[in-house]
Amino acid sequence: MLKKFLLAASAVLCCLFASVCVGLYLRSELSSNFFIQPTFRVIIMVLACVALYLAARLVGRSFFPERKKLFIQGALSFSFISYFVILVNFLFFESSFSRTHSLIFLHDGETVSAYLDDFLNLELFGMIMRYTNGYLNGIVSFERFFMNIIGNFILFMPFAFFLPILFKRQNNFFVFSLTVALISFAAEFIQVIFMTGTGDIDDLLLNTAGACLLFGILRTKAGQALVEFIKN
Repeated sequence: MLKKFLLAASAVLCCLFASVCVGLYLRSELSSNFFIQPTFRVIIMVLACVALYLAARLVGRSFFPERKKLFIQGALSFSFISYFVILVNFLFFESSFSRTHSLIFLHDGETVSAYLDDFLNLELFGMIMRYTNGYLNGIVSFERFFMNIIGNFILFMPFAFFLPILFKRQNNFFVFSLTVALISFAAEFIQVIFMTGTGDIDDLLLNTAGACLLFGILRTKAGQALVEFIKN
């Protein structure tokens, strides 16, 4: 009896902690008087998702064993939705990245041409080489190099974990890689259409490559064991 009480108390505490984290994240997003750096906001939401997942495991294993997978699936679905919301916010709305919004069709040809010259890159490896050489030569800071190269490489990696778990068809490498590439292309296209960022073929390459790399790692024996443990 005491063991079940402690498990129930732990699950409640995990849920409360997750609620506080989500509340902090939402307040930071919605209130101009309460700012949290983007990196810390991501950490806060990761902690919220982990706490909710632990609560789902505790409740499912101790009180509803026949529904354990359902609870875990719910927690993983919440985590995926949270990741997707953060991703959309980072790509299109994050104020720290000086996002502006102006429909490209509403501007004159000269303005559009100037914007495309500055913010559209269709040269494969052009951006990667520019930032890499700039960093090696001391022209580009490590922060800018990390955000543009490493950041884009890891940005879509969570898709490699969530999509195959939540959607059976995504266990096929071709289907998965095509899905991620289309999501990345859509993001780049929307950024150009609303003039809210850079449309860059290298971003698409890095996004897709990072997700596909983690997809392959999670298909190894150790990776599969980890995924099975998490979802069961």
